[in-house]
Amino acid sequence: MLGFIDVQANTLLATSYQFTTLVSIQLLDCVAIPIALALSCLTLGVRFRFVHIVGVSVCLMGVGCLVWAGVGATKATGDSHQSQLVGDMLCLGGAVLFAVVVVLQELVVKTLDCVEYLGMLGLSGSLICGIQTYLLERNALMDVNWEDKTILIWLGVYGVMQFIFYALIPYVLRYSGATALHLYLLTSDFFSLVVGMVIYKFRFHGLYFLNYFLAMSGIYIFTIKKTPIVAQQRPPNENQPQQQQIPN
Repeated sequence: MLGFIDVQANTLLATSYQFTTLVSIQLLDCVAIPIALALSCLTLGVRFRFVHIVGVSVCLMGVGCLVWAGVGATKATGDSHQSQLVGDMLCLGGAVLFAVVVVLQELVVKTLDCVEYLGMLGLSGSLICGIQTYLLERNALMDVNWEDKTILIWLGVYGVMQFIFYALIPYVLRYSGATALHLYLLTSDFFSLVVGMVIYKFRFHGLYFLNYFLAMSGIYIFTIKKTPIVAQQRPPNENQPQQQQIPN
């Protein structure tokens, strides 16, 4: 189930880049934060304190600075309002699914083994992704010029980055939690803009640094207090001998 949801979340997010702007995607990704907060309370029994709400609010203020800066990103498919609406809806759906799968991943890695989880997720995800690619995108794969080394290089770099990302996620979730992970990912907006200024000639704005500062400050405030969950309280090992109580 986690593999299926994860594949669909990545598919929706990747497809949204064809229709809408980078700023819209970064803004709509923030929808995953309140959803992760709500699901963590409902499914994991997380009890957030006031300091956690303050940390999340500071991070969202950083996102507001990013939108206010108005990155000079353009839509890949033109200026059609209808196309941008489609891209926004795809991004919104992907953000919701990503929030759901991350909360469920936290539940799994805190009750089971991280290595077993990664192995099963990779196996099921590969099968689902392969079948879905064959059914929906086999014609697009035939049209790709695979002799172009640039395409192969970028696909290889993307695959390596995704491998590192998914290999580290279980350990981040085990020690930090789903909501903290979404806050950590907000810092990627700053780095994506830096890369965009180099490759796509985005306009520089001083609010980019304010966005990064607010995101890091919010993360620090959020991590001041831990957020224990019920799933962390594992049952005692059956192999361990139980201590007998000696009557007075």
